[in-house]
Order: sequence, then C-alpha cells, then structure tokens
Amino acid sequence: MLKKLDFLPFLSFFILAIFFLSSSVCRAAELQNVRLGTQSATTVRLVLDLSDKPQYSTFLLKEPYRVVVDVKNTSVKVGSKTLKTTGKFITALRIGKIGTNDARVVAQTSSEAKIN
Repeated sequence: MLKKLDFLPFLSFFILAIFFLSSSVCRAAELQNVRLGTQSATTVRLVLDLSDKPQYSTFLLKEPYRVVVDVKNTSVKVGSKTLKTTGKFITALRIGKIGTNDARVVAQTSSEAKIN
C-alpha cells in the first residue's frame, strides 16, 4: 500500500506538467496593435504587433485594391476593428477574425499595391 501512495504525487505532478505544457504550446498569439508608417514617397509599412511569432500569408485583391494579411492561430485584441487612416496610400484598415482561430487585416489602398 505504501508504494502506491508514493507514486500518486509523481503522477499528479506529471499530469499537471502535461496540462501546462500543452496549454502553452496551443495558446494563440494575440494581435495587440496595428501601425502604419510611410517609408518613402512610394512605400508604406504595415506593422502588426503580436504577442508571439506568427504564421501568416498575404495576398492582393482588386476592385477595390486591397492588401490582405491572414495570421494563423491569432486572437484579435485591438480595440477598434476599423482604424482611421490619414495617408494617401491606405484609405481604410479593417481587422477581424476568420474561422475560429485566425485573424485577418485588410488594408484598402488608393491604387494597385505590391507586397515586399
């Protein structure tokens, strides 16, 4: 009977360790802020502040012109989902969720864009 009781604390610790490790591995990144900056007369920088290194994809759309950034396994913590812009290149900026785990940032542009 004593051997079984000595084993229980180790088993409890092992289960707790697995729980904490799995929750940290599966935790989603947080999109905390979105910033715009003009780099030159023809270049605008879109910066996404995230709590962790993300997996992402980008693509372009037409009519109207848009730059889309999809960020995998990311929750949206930005206060406003539509951000005001004052620049001449980006006319609107929207942030939202796609599916249950991903975030999307859409920058509407005044003309055709190129992603670097």
